Amino acid sequence: MKLPNNAIHSVIVFGENCTLKKVEMTSSNVHVIKRGELKRFIQDQQKSASLIFSQVDIQAIYNQLLPQMQISKAMKKKHIRTIQLRYGKH
Repeated sequence: MKLPNNAIHSVIVFGENCTLKKVEMTSSNVHVIKRGELKRFIQDQQKSASLIFSQVDIQAIYNQLLPQMQISKAMKKKHIRTIQLRYGKH
């Protein structure tokens, strides 16, 4: 599936208890937000977006992404530990 550059946005959502340090984005399609900002972010994106995908396209994309979202608790803990070691919070 060939997609236009603005078709996909990466949205990284952190919980409200997280403290975000200075985050620099190199792409306008990458967003780092807190969970409390998510609803407003989606609403803003819907207002400014044009229709790119059909319902069939969305389902196909979802089916491709789903296996990548199945992460074990052990892998999540390893990721958290890696971030803590990298940024010094223990």
